[in-house]
Amino acid sequence: MPIIQSVRLRGKLAPILVASALIGPVAPASASSPPPTAPPPFPTAVQWAPSNPGRLLPRARAEVSALSAAVQRANSSSTAALSAAVDGSARLQLLDSELTSTVIGLAEASSAARAARSKAASTAVLAYVSWGSQQQAGPLQPAVGVVAADGGTVAGTGSARHARMTSPGPVGGVPTPEPPPGRSAADVQATTEDAMFGLRAALRRAERAWAVQQGLIGTYRAGLSRIRAVIPQLRSAVVADERQAAASAGEARKYGVRLDAAKARLRLLLLAAPVPSTGIPQVVQNAYLDAQHYLASSDPSCQLSWADLAAIGQIESGQARWNGTRLASNGDTYPPILGPALNGRHGTAALVSPPVPLFDGGGPYERAVGPMQLLPTTWLSVAPSLPTGMPNDPNNVYSAAMAAGIYLCRAAGPAGMRSPAGLRRAYASYNHSRSYVRHAVSLARRFGATSAVAPLR
Repeated sequence: MPIIQSVRLRGKLAPILVASALIGPVAPASASSPPPTAPPPFPTAVQWAPSNPGRLLPRARAEVSALSAAVQRANSSSTAALSAAVDGSARLQLLDSELTSTVIGLAEASSAARAARSKAASTAVLAYVSWGSQQQAGPLQPAVGVVAADGGTVAGTGSARHARMTSPGPVGGVPTPEPPPGRSAADVQATTEDAMFGLRAALRRAERAWAVQQGLIGTYRAGLSRIRAVIPQLRSAVVADERQAAASAGEARKYGVRLDAAKARLRLLLLAAPVPSTGIPQVVQNAYLDAQHYLASSDPSCQLSWADLAAIGQIESGQARWNGTRLASNGDTYPPILGPALNGRHGTAALVSPPVPLFDGGGPYERAVGPMQLLPTTWLSVAPSLPTGMPNDPNNVYSAAMAAGIYLCRAAGPAGMRSPAGLRRAYASYNHSRSYVRHAVSLARRFGATSAVAPLR
């Protein structure tokens, strides 16, 4: 059955009649199929690249670089502030521990000072009482006891040997003791002076201990004052660092959102921009490579190369760039690339559209569709062989390239696409013009001599 394809010659789409018996009969359109009857409106669910992505790439790269630096600066600021807050919190814990120790030390020093003061006071009272008793009793009064008014004695801290009081003395009614048996008055006097000396030494020690504790109390109080002054400042600094960390983290998130958007824009531009080695938009080259890899496993005898498809895409639509066509990140094209109506004029065959129009905008006659310029009826014969999940739309470069690859492999026959005869046969089935075949073979060789970069997704 004759199939009409279009070839781009001298900047125009010229329909050429092609005869092909390699695909088999064209399947009739199903009445249950719900394809659109007119070109769809501009889709908004996918990302569309501008028509001049190459010119916008330097600016997009600069934007990504600047935003990346901004995110890094904000993250560094947040990390530094958070680290300062953590260090400040650790210092606060140490100061709290030091404050507790200082309070305990101050309490212990105050208790020790009170004990030293009490001991000093007791020693002073004892020394005073002993001295006063000696003054009343005269040189024979022992320092180890105080003579009571009733003739008894009050024990002191001196020798255990107390003088026994025998009779009242002449001074103030206080009895005058006699020397103990076996001791002279001089011995008793010496003992008394030794006891007084010991009491004075004990008093000095108690006073020194009290002074030491007072010094410790002063030190602890100064430490408390310092800690209590530092803690509020440090807490304020920790709060400020935490706020700064949170603010910088929020700023980093905001820059991160902008960076993600900028990266998405850059990725979209890279997908739509020509690959330097081939001049083919990256997303279109991805579609060719995907078709090559799929058919290498599903039809290994065909040996289809991405360059074989690139030659068709270059001739038919300028690699999906015909007349300002825009590319989307998922491979969609807009506006749809439509060939002229095949109505039998200008050397074309008249191909009536199926009962339900498919992809070509309706009308009584068929029109080639998409970047690979497939007829809707041809699409119906190839679409069932597409991989599961691939869009059922010849306006998508992935679907169109896969369908064209399947079509070429069927047309090449057992020889496959790597044999010169199979390659020419496949191209001739796509378009019967000899010049078309020569041009396609030349382009396939040229593209095959270049390096196809790894697909960018």
